[in-house]
Amino acid sequence: EVERGVTRIERFLRAVKAQGGGSARVWLFNDVRHPEAIFEMQGGRPVKLRDDVYRVTDAILAAQQGTKVRVLPVLFDFHILNGVRDERSAPTGEHPEYFTQEGRARLVKLLEPWITRYARAFDWVELFNEPENGAPGPGTGVAYNPHVLLLLKDLADLVHQHGGRVTIGANKPENVHRYQGIIEPRRGDAYSVHFYHVRPGKLPSAGSLGVGRAPVLITEIGAKTPDEVTAFAREAHAKGYRGIMFWPQDGFTSRGLRAALTRL
Repeated sequence: EVERGVTRIERFLRAVKAQGGGSARVWLFNDVRHPEAIFEMQGGRPVKLRDDVYRVTDAILAAQQGTKVRVLPVLFDFHILNGVRDERSAPTGEHPEYFTQEGRARLVKLLEPWITRYARAFDWVELFNEPENGAPGPGTGVAYNPHVLLLLKDLADLVHQHGGRVTIGANKPENVHRYQGIIEPRRGDAYSVHFYHVRPGKLPSAGSLGVGRAPVLITEIGAKTPDEVTAFAREAHAKGYRGIMFWPQDGFTSRGLRAALTRL
């Protein structure tokens, strides 16, 4: 989408920069709720990524270059497999067919051209937002679909193969360690964690999350005011986090970031 010669993503990154931000997290495929917008379809099945996907990604990279705001692309969101068919009355993707051995292989093959082309274009590729919230397959009798982790491993291996680095957005600090064996710090990968229901002054240190000295990003946090943004940014720096991101509605303003010491 272009308005007066400026793409929508560039307008967004300019706004982030104007408020003092150095990075932005951008969802790409989300929960695939509109597969025909992402894939070319034959007989109701995806056969390859649409050309629009590459045009959008190229626009993201052009905006990143033009604004110097680093983009963290997020491939998928947990709504792709959480048993919820709608969110605030809007239908979600819900694609359990990708979380089987055959479906996993098919999805990785569909994404391989994108990963081949863009794996090294971003600081990190976030493979999945909060995979812990992925629901088990119907009637499996298990608490967690094992193909979620297997898909993450397949995607990470492919990104690594093409010289890129990955992260995964863990929903809670106690779940960060689950991705050891997928996240490989020796390759430059980073862990990511989300904090909600925590007050400034109460963040655990990055070194206490069970992943040694590996870099850890805070990519979601429940700050509520500009002052909390400042406090969390200072605390994250002091406690060893590689960087911190905030939701716009959570006090992400120039005043809130005035004393922020960290950037991704």
